[in-house]
Formats: sequence, C-alpha cells, structure tokens
Amino acid sequence: QFQCHHVIQLYGICCPICSPYVVMELMENGDLKNYLYRHRQGEINPNGARLLESAMIQLALDIADGMYYLSDE
Repeated sequence: QFQCHHVIQLYGICCPICSPYVVMELMENGDLKNYLYRHRQGEINPNGARLLESAMIQLALDIADGMYYLSDE
C-alpha cells in the first residue's frame, strides 16, 4: 500500500468478465487532467481566483514527487 501525500489511495479492484472496476480515493477537485484543462483555458476556479503560475509550478513539483515515489516503490 502506498503512503504518499501526492498519490491517491487505491481501495480495491474487482475484475468481472467484461471490464474491471477500480475503487479509489475521491479527489475534491476532480481528476488532474480536467482540473489542469479548466485552468489552462483561463476559467475561474471554485474559490473565485485564477490559478497562478506559481501554483501550476507547485502542481508540477507535486506530480513529479508522486511519480518519483511510485518509481521508487
């Protein structure tokens, strides 16, 4: 089991005949791809402020940290 702040928790997988089901931690702002896409398009985020460039850089660092953690496990 992974224990990293930048990696969401996987609770279980069920593999029926047709397609697998994955149960994972709910992400408050939705999936990362759509979150970044919404802000890339210049839309307003839920608290009314635009996502700053510094916040985007921090997101990239957090993603890199999570990826490093997964590659090291």
